[in-house]
Amino acid sequence: GENAALAEIKESFRWINRTLSELHYFFDLGDDVLMERYGQVEEDTLVIGKMSYRTVVIPHMPLLRSSSFALLKTFAANGGKIVLTGSAPY
Repeated sequence: GENAALAEIKESFRWINRTLSELHYFFDLGDDVLMERYGQVEEDTLVIGKMSYRTVVIPHMPLLRSSSFALLKTFAANGGKIVLTGSAPY
């Protein structure tokens, strides 16, 4: 069977997807690999490739690459908004 930690992570993703969809918000899903390869901060905006974001929603996740954490830390320090829906990995 599935362990409790994995079930909690999956439910957090489901809740975010369901809630944002019901509210008719446009959103993208990202991951550490995309952030590490293509991510940068421009003022209060997180830019990943050709897309840009002023708010990032982070589901419950026990781990986050240090490169992603550093990028998000810079983003927040510059005025970007981060919404955590569970425990912060750091």
